[in-house]
Amino acid sequence: MDNITELYLNALLSQAAYANGLEPGMTDQDLINKLKIELKDDGLTQAQAEYRQRCYQ
Repeated sequence: MDNITELYLNALLSQAAYANGLEPGMTDQDLINKLKIELKDDGLTQAQAEYRQRCYQ
């Protein structure tokens, strides 16, 4: 993995850390929906929410 990719993935994880209400055991769709709601003002897209769900659950 090159440095820019690693930085991008770390930035995604860091942004998700600001979402309130994320809990262990959430279903995939609940996690995606919660990320979209909590990070809507930050410009989070459907694709980014789904990517985070796949990578970090």
